[in-house]
Amino acid sequence: MNGNLFNLTPENLADEHLCCIIRSHKRHPGVEAKRQWLSARLPEGHVFRKLDQRATVFIEYAPLETAWVPVVGDKYLYLYCLWVLRDQRNRGYGRALMEHCVADALTQGRSGVCMLGAVKQRAWLSNQSFARHFGFETVDTAGDYELLALSFDGTKPRFTEAAKRQTIDSQDLTVFYSPQCPYIHQTVETIRQYCAERAIPLSVIPVDSLEKAKALPCPFNNFALFYRGKFQTVNLIDTGPLGRILSKNVGAVTQENILSEGRRSVKLAERCAAFAWKSCKLTASEVTAWRCCIKLLLPSEISKCSLCVETLRPFQRQLERRTVGMAVCRRRCQGKGGRDEKGQI
Repeated sequence: MNGNLFNLTPENLADEHLCCIIRSHKRHPGVEAKRQWLSARLPEGHVFRKLDQRATVFIEYAPLETAWVPVVGDKYLYLYCLWVLRDQRNRGYGRALMEHCVADALTQGRSGVCMLGAVKQRAWLSNQSFARHFGFETVDTAGDYELLALSFDGTKPRFTEAAKRQTIDSQDLTVFYSPQCPYIHQTVETIRQYCAERAIPLSVIPVDSLEKAKALPCPFNNFALFYRGKFQTVNLIDTGPLGRILSKNVGAVTQENILSEGRRSVKLAERCAAFAWKSCKLTASEVTAWRCCIKLLLPSEISKCSLCVETLRPFQRQLERRTVGMAVCRRRCQGKGGRDEKGQI
């Protein structure tokens, strides 16, 4: 190892970087939220141990009884995160950090150390293959997620019953988050913007107390996403994975959201048409009709196709004061029994 490892303390917290997002001058809202959260956690026995260089090399853990996760057990430490960025690997940092955590648990007379894992390794969870080399094993499951533990005395921690439920009443896209990770801020803002642009109902729920964290209805490290009442992931996601989560749920995108997408461009309209066919169970004539209207939402009153008027009744509110060109409708609806009339949608 080329550097020394040390713990953050109330005395040095304000002056040290927090590894994940390193800035020289401009403050990052996610980092500052994490710093404020840490200042309240350190007196509880929370440990943040890092390299004395400008590098992403650290481990973060806490007594399970004060860890903001829906996991319970006697006298365990909970490992939030062990991260050594690629350019610092193969130098012994990961092993030294894990060994320190295990030794700390033994010194405190703990029963062991536990961490969140998954049947398939997730991007925002610590490397569980690495942990298994130290003797960690699966002691409980909640859906596709696993609780891994290194037990010193044979006892086992477990997910709460609420965490195994993995359902909520709300059908909206719902985000639960805590300030434990500096990347949380930008992830939540990205999701807010994505949903606002597409008129997707969104509920964002801050987990701002230990009690709320222990009562969460799903596995949780610092982030959880629900859609249509079902738990989706603990991964901090961007717009790509979010779009896939929305699209894989049958009926997840409403007719209003499809129209909102379609207005943005002809290319999106064509994509939405195909998506409407699969996900919203529209008829062939409905898909044809609203594709026409999305492509030519003109501001003046002109001719339109009577077939489109009939099949677009579910979109009446969204298409108020909008019109569609007769020629386009005639071409699109040819052979479907429509006739041309004048009027405004």
